[in-house]
Formats: sequence, structure tokens, C-alpha cells
Amino acid sequence: MQSLSDYRALRLMDAYVNISGQHTFAPDNCVEQDMINIPSSRFLRPYAKQASFLEPLKLYRIKKAMRHASQRGEVFHLWFHPHNFGTNIKENIAMLQEICQYYEDLQNEFGFESVTMQELAQKLARKEVPL
Repeated sequence: MQSLSDYRALRLMDAYVNISGQHTFAPDNCVEQDMINIPSSRFLRPYAKQASFLEPLKLYRIKKAMRHASQRGEVFHLWFHPHNFGTNIKENIAMLQEICQYYEDLQNEFGFESVTMQELAQKLARKEVPL
């Protein structure tokens, strides 16, 4: 049995290198009977000065999953807590700006759409997305 620290180490590594897959999903996977469950795809880890050499890998991992989702009409749910950006603000904002710019590229190329969890749930309830 793996220890909790082993699990945390694997999760941390997965933020930088694809160990567990893209974590994108078809919209119909969010609907379970009459309930809507929107799973997360990736936690946007804040900039870590001590691991700054790994930051390009983290961005590459996120962008690759975003492209994967946009090409397949799937959902990519990137989440973070704004308070996580309280340290190294300049680097965190730069990272978020780069992700937003990449989103715009995917929107222009594939029609990738950015919606809130509430908007996605409403679209699913109204059957406005392919199920």
C-alpha cells in the first residue's frame, strides 16, 4: 500500500509530467442521472521559486491538456484559489496571462469555449452541449 507522502509526490510530479493522463472529459460524463458533477482536470499550482526550472513543464502540461480537450470537444476544468497567487504575484499573473493567451489561440483555432462551472451546468441541464 502506498503511503500518503508517496501519493502526494506522484500528484506533484503529475503537475509537471503527464503521469495520469490529460484529465479532460466529454460533457456527458458530467451527467449522472439527474445530477451534474463537473470534475477537475488540473489544479493551477502557484509559481514555486525553488522549482522555477520546472515552471515551463507545468505550463506545457496545462497547454497540452487544453489542446487535447479543444480538439475533441471535451471539457478541461482548470482551477485555483486566488489566495494561492499572493506570493510571487508577478510570476503567477504572468503564468495566468500565458494560459489565457493560449486559450484565445485555441478559441480561434477550434472554437474552444470558456465557461464557469455554473454556465456549464446550465448548458448541460438545457442539453445545449453534445451529450
